[in-house]
Amino acid sequence: MTVNNKKYADYKSFHKKSSIISQKHKKQLIECIDDDTVAYNAIISARRLSKKTKDESIFRDKQILKATIQATDIPFKILQISSDAISEAHKVSSRGNKNSISDIGVASNMLHAAAKGAFYNILINLTDELTVFKPFIFFKAEINVDSFMLWIIRIISA
Repeated sequence: MTVNNKKYADYKSFHKKSSIISQKHKKQLIECIDDDTVAYNAIISARRLSKKTKDESIFRDKQILKATIQATDIPFKILQISSDAISEAHKVSSRGNKNSISDIGVASNMLHAAAKGAFYNILINLTDELTVFKPFIFFKAEINVDSFMLWIIRIISA
């Protein structure tokens, strides 16, 4: 709609570069699906460890905590990738065919949903032992998600 349109010829190289960047984001997000599964399975494995003795119980608790902390890394990565992808979509919206704004809006909403899901995943993974981190994580994630909404509104309003 835009790349081969003479009206946007000045932006052809930008759009081709943006397409490559967007495909990289897509690939990264797809990889996060499998990584998240691995992280979740590590939590489940840790929870299945024996706790018959005091030493086993302590070891089990440490493994659960370690796996839980690691399980928050993937959702944080999803938040970052989603933020970068939304930013890229915003750049495209300012240099593209106005008729494609609905596609950009849908992409932004899908990325927003991915970010929100990642945010919820972080909150779910937090245990009582990690309570000290909750305000920081909540603040950091909400800033990103709110930024997504602002970008979507700007894109639609353009």
